[in-house]
Amino acid sequence: MILMKKLIFTLLILYTILFFVGCTEEMKNEAIGIRGEIEKIEANNTSSYTIYVEGKKESDTEYDKASVYVDSNTTIYDGTKKVNIEDLEEGLMVEIIFEGGVRESYPVQADAKKIYILDEKI
Repeated sequence: MILMKKLIFTLLILYTILFFVGCTEEMKNEAIGIRGEIEKIEANNTSSYTIYVEGKKESDTEYDKASVYVDSNTTIYDGTKKVNIEDLEEGLMVEIIFEGGVRESYPVQADAKKIYILDEKI
């Protein structure tokens, strides 16, 4: 009986450690690709857009210019409220988390996983 309790306790500790390691890995993948102003928006079709964002490369961002593909899989936030692709406008300041790898060019090309609208239009 005591051996069984020790085994269960050990497994719980192991699962807890694995859970937090997984959460940490997810947070690493949430690096900010770019923070800047939406310079241009182009419609690709009825449900996807390419937005061109320009900002400064800072210590917590990866790029200063990006061509970003936005579709229905992209989650867009204005504060804590989820909004639609149609709410994006030229002149808005945004922070973008990229999905997957980037296509190395200049400006970099990437798919948007999450977009955070930082403030109103400039």
